[in-house]
Amino acid sequence: LVGLGMRPGSLPSMINDVLLPDEVRTYIQDHKIDVIVTDVLNGVVKDMPSDPLERIVCEIARHSVSLPYFVELRRDHASERKDLRFHIYVAVRGQRVKIHSFAFGEMIFTAPEVPQDDEVEQPPAEESAEEDPKEARAKRIRRLEEEGQLQSFLEDFFAKSFGKVCIDDFLSFNSRCESLSEAPCPGGLVIHTAR
Repeated sequence: LVGLGMRPGSLPSMINDVLLPDEVRTYIQDHKIDVIVTDVLNGVVKDMPSDPLERIVCEIARHSVSLPYFVELRRDHASERKDLRFHIYVAVRGQRVKIHSFAFGEMIFTAPEVPQDDEVEQPPAEESAEEDPKEARAKRIRRLEEEGQLQSFLEDFFAKSFGKVCIDDFLSFNSRCESLSEAPCPGGLVIHTAR
């Protein structure tokens, strides 16, 4: 330090924020970032938890003042295909939280799974005379493609209509759902948004 023209005792009197642009320093002070981070780190050092990073994340999240907002509508692939079950995730204090699940159920999807090429499917007696197995298989494959299109539509719809929308903004939910009537439902079914 002496070689740099500094006296050994002069370093502690330097303040780090003089190195920051004014707008950054003001932002840090306005949001009390320096105070919060210092308090959190002091608490971690004092308590010495087994997972200090988890404690830091949880403590900083506790200081968040933003309202919860919608993040994602995600298909539940673990549920039965015919359910078309989705989970709704929101961001709460920096954490993703699943707040609700819903399913379109059998009102839309009633087609059975597509059989493999080596499987022999026995249609019910009343259908056996009407539809040949290749036609039935093609119909089920078409149905699966339609279901995939609907799933993609719903995920895109949710991202565009509700992404980053505060969950308390429920008064706008009805108008946000108007374009849901454009959903490409399998078999020509229609989603009635008025309900």
